[in-house]
Amino acid sequence: MTVRSAVAGLVLVLAAVTIAAHLRFVDPFEVVDLKPRVDALEYEEAFRSLVRGDGYWLTIGASRYPPRYPPGFSLLAAAMEPLFGVERGAAVRTVFLCALLTVLVAAGLAYQLGGALPAGVAALLVAISPLHVVFSKHVMSGVPSGLLVVLVAAWLVHDLRHGLAPASTLALAVLVGLSVSVRTSNVALLPAVLMTELYFSGRIGETAGAKPERNSRVTRGLALAMGVGCGIAPILLYNGSRFGAPWRTGYEVWHGAGWRLAYSLRSPFRGGSSNLGYYAEALTGFGDLYAWPVSLCIVLGGWALWRRRSQGRPFVVFVAAFVAATGAIYVPFFWQNVRFLLPALPLLLVLAAQSVGESVPRAARTVAWACIVATAVVAWSSPGRYELSSDAQTETAYLRSIAEVIEPDAVLVMRSSVFLFEGIVRNEGTDRLWVPVRRDRHLRRIERYGISSANGAPLPSWLLLDVVEGPRLDGEEIMARLAQVTRMGRPVYFATSPRDFEVSYAAELRRAIQARFELQSALRHRDWELFRLVERPG
Repeated sequence: MTVRSAVAGLVLVLAAVTIAAHLRFVDPFEVVDLKPRVDALEYEEAFRSLVRGDGYWLTIGASRYPPRYPPGFSLLAAAMEPLFGVERGAAVRTVFLCALLTVLVAAGLAYQLGGALPAGVAALLVAISPLHVVFSKHVMSGVPSGLLVVLVAAWLVHDLRHGLAPASTLALAVLVGLSVSVRTSNVALLPAVLMTELYFSGRIGETAGAKPERNSRVTRGLALAMGVGCGIAPILLYNGSRFGAPWRTGYEVWHGAGWRLAYSLRSPFRGGSSNLGYYAEALTGFGDLYAWPVSLCIVLGGWALWRRRSQGRPFVVFVAAFVAATGAIYVPFFWQNVRFLLPALPLLLVLAAQSVGESVPRAARTVAWACIVATAVVAWSSPGRYELSSDAQTETAYLRSIAEVIEPDAVLVMRSSVFLFEGIVRNEGTDRLWVPVRRDRHLRRIERYGISSANGAPLPSWLLLDVVEGPRLDGEEIMARLAQVTRMGRPVYFATSPRDFEVSYAAELRRAIQARFELQSALRHRDWELFRLVERPG
């Protein structure tokens, strides 16, 4: 490695960290709606519960329900609370920190594999990745999970290269087990680490001969088994105590069975592609995972590392095994989204960066540099791909405006989230009631699956669940109940929502209300309006 390439690599890494911070920084106020639902909302509600000392729960009034996701990410955010606070959206700062660390760890891994220039390119590719940038601005586990995955890969490569003691393998295996508590799909690390460690540990850093090779594999195999067992034990104990079996998760409670082998060859959505086709398209660069020039660099980088035999093949095998195991999890899944591949993205970009290493033939290196420049140009010419959606704070701002206008004992008829209503509208010192239109997603699941609160407490009385029922609307019955509510002596308000298009009976409900009540405008915005209901005489 020349001094020039070392300096160039360092400059690229420093520039990448600066670019990454610039593209990813977002104020918590900008993400207070906690989307996409239900993921971001649950992660932060559970994080807030941990900070309060209430344990890992979703709390509705006095009722406690188990979150559908493992507690690792919320625990990580709670550990960062002294630095980042607990205001709504604060957990996004933890994701931001994990994103910057991912850039640095990816650079370190690429340096081990190919030197300074690949390190700089890997850092730059992660820094400007639109998918990684966007999900660094969400309270989601994908980016922290990606950090853990690339950290495991860097540790594994270093361990194999230097022939470290089995104690290092043990510690690595503990990290692999703990990663499952952050994101359940990180179980894909298990076959990837096992395959790479057990196949290559007897071939790298050991003396020649069959006996040392066999002893090394046995010793490391035992260390892997013990370490993974210790690391995964907390989440298995949590699942067993909370859901009745170590292998059951909160996802089964809130969703039921979500995997069907048929989804591999047909779309879980109408008119879409099969899951197998969808993820194949993403990995070849024709989806939203990365641009197609990156996929060419991945092929060149994998080829370059494979040619280097013991110095590069373990990483190629690890990446292939992890991507294949991740695919095995999500190809039969009932939902398809490119963000499910987010934990594998830094690994793929590190692999792509190896295409500019000094050991790569000049012609291939020239093609790789052209692809990397093209990727940077495409990314930089599409700034909209780095931005949050326009409704990232619409609902929270809307609810705050309503809370400032309506009386402390008002009844509100609108579509919203039970957690946002309780935290923003039904704030301290108020006794407001809520009539949820089309039900909040959590309330619908509680009704659909008969989910009972862990502490036996019923849903709170401020939820007037029997007033508006869906999906079919009985106008006469609903209006009679709303009239009964108005006679309680409480002021009653009806609010439209920016997402009323998702409510099949929204227009019918409004017509029925207008037929029975006078709608007095109390607050108006470009996208919504708040009305006070006054019963018509007679």
